[in-house]
Amino acid sequence: MADATMNILFVAGLEELRNLLENRILEVTGRRKITIKIENGGEEMRWLHKNSTVLSELPDVENSQYMNIDVIITEANLSKFKHYFVKS
Repeated sequence: MADATMNILFVAGLEELRNLLENRILEVTGRRKITIKIENGGEEMRWLHKNSTVLSELPDVENSQYMNIDVIITEANLSKFKHYFVKS
């Protein structure tokens, strides 16, 4: 039992370390990990695939015509995305 508890703590510690490293790498490279809600199959989706790292694509639970896209994107490309696709 003690071995199982230590194993869980070790894995939890590794996960925390991985998260800290990921966040630091994103910070120093000027990237952000965000979720963007876009229309399914739209030009925005193609643009994100071309200009960012798409981590996951999940249908929106409230409206299946939209997708929640998790991406890693540079600040510069995020600004371009907003300029091209976000209406103020």
